[in-house]
Amino acid sequence: MAGGRCFALGPGLWQLQAAVAPGQGTDDTLTARCAFHFCLDNSGSMGRNTKEAQDCFAQLVEHATAPCSMTVFASNAVTLSSSLTTPAEVRNLMLPRQGQTDISSGVARCLELIMEQEAGSAVATGSAGAVHHVLFLLSDGAHNVGPGPAQVFPRLAREIRSKAPQLRLSVVVVGISSSSSTCHGMLGRAELETVPLTRLEPIYYANSAAEMSTVLGELEVGILGLVGGRVARVELPPGTEGGFVRVPGEAAVGSMEVFVGPGGGQLELTLQAATAPSQLVVDGVKLTLTEDAFDEHVATEAVKRLIASLRERRVGSRTFDGSAAVAFLEPCIRAIANHQDAIFAASAEATKKD
Repeated sequence: MAGGRCFALGPGLWQLQAAVAPGQGTDDTLTARCAFHFCLDNSGSMGRNTKEAQDCFAQLVEHATAPCSMTVFASNAVTLSSSLTTPAEVRNLMLPRQGQTDISSGVARCLELIMEQEAGSAVATGSAGAVHHVLFLLSDGAHNVGPGPAQVFPRLAREIRSKAPQLRLSVVVVGISSSSSTCHGMLGRAELETVPLTRLEPIYYANSAAEMSTVLGELEVGILGLVGGRVARVELPPGTEGGFVRVPGEAAVGSMEVFVGPGGGQLELTLQAATAPSQLVVDGVKLTLTEDAFDEHVATEAVKRLIASLRERRVGSRTFDGSAAVAFLEPCIRAIANHQDAIFAASAEATKKD
């Protein structure tokens, strides 16, 4: 594993870059396994879109490396299968009668299954977090029966942290129909996801079978990057103060799960700490960090990523703190502006001397 670098992004903030080679610091035979879990809306408002979504997105199973599942929900939720290995098996599942829309029960049942599989995998392999689970929520978002996602999803998130703290879970939202409501799906991502997939969009939209095929193609391009990749745990050495920033204005976290592609990759992380970090730990392997000069391009891209995470959280969370987010981002943006001003001043001075 190669070294890395860091530079000050603002007072008490550091931008970290670290190159991770493929397969280093972990057992690829375990972490490369990936299971897809479809949480499909079978309500009356979906109409024939339910069957069309089932038939279309079944193709994604081709790219999974562990058994997949299909859970459908209407007035309640039922898992149709938890051992799917081919698209044909998904398409052949018989859908129950349509009803009202209880998104909360669908996601809850899907997560219950995922945690059952996670527990079984931990017993079989002797290691938790061996499978990367990806939950696909396919819905028009028209929740109309039972406790709402805003009530249920935070509770589910607490259960995950309590019962399966090493669960590696990503959430992909596909909004079905032109009137699809995005807030419930985005809330699911905000509350439940532990491994963000930066190669995929936060949410996709499909209003017809043709548009579903387009979305499928986009998803396959992103998901192909999962094949042969792995999820790595990133943390600071024991006794080191500070934490990683996932969303501006929210509490920093002591560790993060990040996806590393099959060819390795460059980690881009924002750290909140009083002093520059000297080391980073990736899957138990220590990586030396060198403090470097301010990099305007890297800083700008970091701020863009932070703002993107902020947009997503703003849509999905009812506890969004806008003032804390602004207070966090302001010094970062000011640091970029000050750097640009310094370059401009130096250029003007050089021109004056000429």
